[in-house]
Amino acid sequence: MATLRYKGIKQNNEEARQVEDTLAVEEALRISINGNAFTVTMRTPGSDEALVRGLLYTEDIYIDKKEHPQIFITEKNNLGYTTSVNVAVDENKINKPYRNSRT
Repeated sequence: MATLRYKGIKQNNEEARQVEDTLAVEEALRISINGNAFTVTMRTPGSDEALVRGLLYTEDIYIDKKEHPQIFITEKNNLGYTTSVNVAVDENKINKPYRNSRT
């Protein structure tokens, strides 16, 4: 799981002191299919390819359960976390109700 160290102030009754804490990172991931925008989802970075494949399977978009779609990282932020991916999928393996968007 992606985490960052954070310096803050902890208040306890009348007393305040500086503390260092760990925060889980939450980052947006923009997903495109064959170059067409599909969705943006929030997640803790890491295992992004598995997340994208699972999302496409559970949304019943990618119907080939034996072959994984190709996932290409198209953008990273200044911390090195993936922020955008494109999924290359044979059009014949996309479930027909797919309309290039998700809300």
